[in-house]
Amino acid sequence: METLTLSLFGGLLGALITLILLYMGPVRGLGVAVFVIIMVLTLFLPFLSYLILIVFKPIVDSLYTVRFSFLKLTHLFSVYSIAIWGVFLVLRRAIRNPITHLDVAHLLLLAPVPFVLLFSPNIGGIDLALRILSGWGFYFMAREIDMKNARWIELAFLFSILFPTITGLLSVLGYLPDGFQEGAFERLKGPYHDATAFGFELVPGFLVLLHRLGRRFNPVEFVLVLIVVYLFYLTYTRALWISVVLSSVVVVLRKEAKGNRLPLLILLGILVVGFVIFYPEISVRFSQHGLGTDPDSFNGRMIIWQDGFRRFFSLHPLEMFFGLITTGKPIGLYLHNTYLVFLIDMGVLGFTVFAIWLFNVIRFALSCKGTYSGLLRASLVFVLVSGITSGGILYPNFQWFFLTVLGLAMNDHVSRLRPSSV
Repeated sequence: METLTLSLFGGLLGALITLILLYMGPVRGLGVAVFVIIMVLTLFLPFLSYLILIVFKPIVDSLYTVRFSFLKLTHLFSVYSIAIWGVFLVLRRAIRNPITHLDVAHLLLLAPVPFVLLFSPNIGGIDLALRILSGWGFYFMAREIDMKNARWIELAFLFSILFPTITGLLSVLGYLPDGFQEGAFERLKGPYHDATAFGFELVPGFLVLLHRLGRRFNPVEFVLVLIVVYLFYLTYTRALWISVVLSSVVVVLRKEAKGNRLPLLILLGILVVGFVIFYPEISVRFSQHGLGTDPDSFNGRMIIWQDGFRRFFSLHPLEMFFGLITTGKPIGLYLHNTYLVFLIDMGVLGFTVFAIWLFNVIRFALSCKGTYSGLLRASLVFVLVSGITSGGILYPNFQWFFLTVLGLAMNDHVSRLRPSSV
């Protein structure tokens, strides 16, 4: 019966697309046909839509200059991600797993969003709201799926690393124009806005690769990890370097008894050898010469933070509760600090909600056990460290990854608890 239903549905969809192409012309009809397919997938197969979204997100991020009116293509993709997890949760109708403190804290994370849109109904406010909302529901989505589908999520993030890796290599070989960010250091950025954005595109797939190597050695995946590590190095992004190294160490020292640590120990040894070989260049990047006063340097970030605090403390005490969004001019990712975005842009309310959420995430990550506990801890280390000098979890592609891993770890955790009806 299900096969017959799918056949009829596929036939009707094929007939509809054929009519669209015939009566609207090939170019316009193709655009409408693609839209119809995406709409159908989203409404009837949101999980499949989510997997496709993850794979193609790095490609869309490379088109950051494409605009539709005042919104970028990346903004529209964030809106589409909200539609995907929204449809999934509506179709789910009920939460089958027990509610935890982390679930409540995750719900509270939405609290600043209405005020952001109310006080800053402009591109700055919309961008900030989408950076919180775009991946928010993926936590509950991963929390509620059948764990048999988790391997498909792993594969999606694994495939997502291919585009930035290939374009990064093409940049290194000189086949991709403007693949390097000029400055005191020539930093690899590939087709993305800057070196940091390029590095963040690689992180989800890289951490999944480490997670998989810890379970079973695969020579292709091992070589891919080495290539990605080299691309990380060429970004000359210190926060990225530190975050990646610490996350890698956490994966190697994971608590899970099962698995094979030898490939990861070999990788760690290669990293140490690489550090010794490239130490002169690395030391220059961390030296006073590498600090500078431009926005991409640490000293430059301190200047930005000081200006942010100056603007924050110039607000009326009541306005401080909501932050700079009350002026209609949030600073956003230009603050280069996740924690300050919540404090300065969204005030006491935003920072308090974020602190409660982060506390619950850390507490859960330290205590949870299961298949994804090691990956969760490694991802959390990256969130905490990278957030000091960059947008961290406010980068949509990494946010989607982290909240998905958090949801999978919670799914694994609550499945061992007594089922309850919510």
